[in-house]
Amino acid sequence: MTVEAPTRRQPAAARAPTVSAPRRHRVLGVALVIVGVHLVVLPFALSLFSRAPDAEAVADRYRDFATEEGLATFSDNTQVVVRGGRQLLDEALPRFAADLGTTESELDADIRRRFPNVAVYQGRAPVVFTYLEPAVAQVAGQADNVEDADDFPAPGVPVTFGPWALLAAGAGLVGLGLWVFVSPRPVAPLALALVVALGLAAAPLALGWPHQVDAAEEVAEAARVAFSPAVAQATTADTYMIDAAVIELEQGLLPYLADRRGRTPTELLADFPDLASFVGRWSDGLSDAGHELSQSQIQFMDEFHNADATPYQVLPWLFVVPGLMLLVVAVGTAVSQGRGDRSPTS
Repeated sequence: MTVEAPTRRQPAAARAPTVSAPRRHRVLGVALVIVGVHLVVLPFALSLFSRAPDAEAVADRYRDFATEEGLATFSDNTQVVVRGGRQLLDEALPRFAADLGTTESELDADIRRRFPNVAVYQGRAPVVFTYLEPAVAQVAGQADNVEDADDFPAPGVPVTFGPWALLAAGAGLVGLGLWVFVSPRPVAPLALALVVALGLAAAPLALGWPHQVDAAEEVAEAARVAFSPAVAQATTADTYMIDAAVIELEQGLLPYLADRRGRTPTELLADFPDLASFVGRWSDGLSDAGHELSQSQIQFMDEFHNADATPYQVLPWLFVVPGLMLLVVAVGTAVSQGRGDRSPTS
């Protein structure tokens, strides 16, 4: 009879099944694929392929206008129009009536009969001043915000590059996730995943995206009133109204009043420098600038509202948060792999 040698009981740790490298990295692979799909879906979910070109078109149209110099000129031109118009209504016409020995009401009635465009201006101009001055003041302080917003997503990079970059980055992450799945010891893809996760989490902050999108929101807030249909149409109509009034003022009312007083139109305007500046500069370039700007509000209205629907303030966190989550998974996987590599084999 043979006696079998007693079997030696293995330690519990030795009997525990080992965890294969592919299984240990499966969570990281899934996380990479999920974040990759997130980036691929993002431009379609946010309609970036239509909104980014519209945002770029609006930025191109107003880039020169929205500089510090351009906004200062815009503010100065507006003040010329407002100060001149107010001087006409509040000082010049009452003085003309007094010099003619008539009442303001009688002069107004005479203007309505002879100079209807000036009469329309008398009624409409105070309304124009009411909406124009606050709007200009709000826009005039946006030069720094425009410059900061124009740096999004990176200085010199157009926003139209963004949707395609998202597709490429998403596809790359999906491919990296699949690489993790098929590699028995995915050291290289793990290292790359750590770099990518850190980039997703840190790059938006390093590039200043939160500040840039806040600046873009400030600019949009200032522009929303100007690009509303009612204001854009009113601005265009009011520019034509001022055109007609200034022409009639120069060629009709001032010569008429000057003739009644035995003076020239230039002599009448000598006592009213703001009015003289307004009349002279309106015909000398302010009219063209006003028409160009007001008509652009209508021309780019649809583009502005489409671009304005982009949730810019959320965009940085759509990268930072998935990047941080991916970084946690990648670091955990690296630590797990390190422990596995150090564990004794039996």
